[in-house]
Amino acid sequence: MGIEMIQKLQGQPSFSITVAPPSGRRPRPILRHGAETHLCLTDPLRVTYHYPVSYIRPGRKTASRVWVRDHEFIQVRTARRSETTPAYRIVSPDAERQPVEIVEFDNRLWWPIGGHNLAVPFFAALAAGDSSAVSLLGTSLVRTGKRVTTIDAVNAGRIVDDGRIKAAIDIQRAADDLLIVENQILMADGEPVYVLWNHRIDPKLTIRSCYDFIETLYGADIDFGYDDLTTALTFGTVFAPTELERLASLLRTVDADIARHATIEVSGIRKFGSDPLEVQTDAAFRKLLRLAAVPRRLPRAAAVEVRQKVTELQQAASASSTLVRARAMQAHLDWLELFPWLSSFHVEHRFLKHVIGNIREEGNRRGVFTPFTKFEPLTEEEDAIVGALAI
Repeated sequence: MGIEMIQKLQGQPSFSITVAPPSGRRPRPILRHGAETHLCLTDPLRVTYHYPVSYIRPGRKTASRVWVRDHEFIQVRTARRSETTPAYRIVSPDAERQPVEIVEFDNRLWWPIGGHNLAVPFFAALAAGDSSAVSLLGTSLVRTGKRVTTIDAVNAGRIVDDGRIKAAIDIQRAADDLLIVENQILMADGEPVYVLWNHRIDPKLTIRSCYDFIETLYGADIDFGYDDLTTALTFGTVFAPTELERLASLLRTVDADIARHATIEVSGIRKFGSDPLEVQTDAAFRKLLRLAAVPRRLPRAAAVEVRQKVTELQQAASASSTLVRARAMQAHLDWLELFPWLSSFHVEHRFLKHVIGNIREEGNRRGVFTPFTKFEPLTEEEDAIVGALAI
């Protein structure tokens, strides 16, 4: 969001400055659970979750989608406090709120889930299938439909889509992003960033065009264990932890009320520096994936083409380079503008045009290249992913 956009807004703009992890998921403390005293954190730990199954019941022609409850066991690595290195400290202006200590271990950054002595309650909540804990491993592991059944009931019909294997893989991958340090549970993430959020931004972009669609996927009764800051990362302006003066310089050009929620302190050598525009591009890409998953009523041939395009986006999600995701977003926009059923995708179309234009404008304001203007060579694997986008 550049100065020009700020000046176009009518009335007194109101801004807030918050701190976010690049994943957009800011973990909340997990409440204590009754079974926690029976846990030993060095043993394999139980995760109770749900996975989707589509099946055709006897005598029916159309498939029904249900959620099956299951469990998996994970092993979580541990470390001594002396093996970790302080990396960042997030301090709140509220003196009663404890600072958030982000540490380095095994060449990664780790964010705490709640305070100290909460590892046992967290894993007790995982064992019980508490959505506030399970969703931290992955939102796909939390049921989003009303109907839950047993696998025996599903086996009575013909299964056409079984999500169990994918869920089991997702759980094991998520376990690699957990760390226990002296009964504190931490989650791997990246360098914290400042996010400047304009509370008067066009609500059609942040509410109608995104929230309602995502609500269709997840429902209103899901208790996620984190604050989702993806919208702020996508539509706000992102700054590195060392760019507080640059942020202040921008705000001095406008007459604004500003609420500042936290300050980032760099505790040591800044080894994990991130590009703010890449952080914003990745956040926008994650939101695009969620929008693209919303079902639409389309002719069979069009539905097949849409599934192919969603698959291409999912392949780009696994790439290590943000450039791949930026090119996938641009390719998706180009495809949408030629798609005969564009009217069914007006939300995605408007969303992509806005975020790509927004990031380009911010790059111009900063005088730097953006992921949408860089032309760096890709690895052979990344080049293959990008090549598939043109099919």
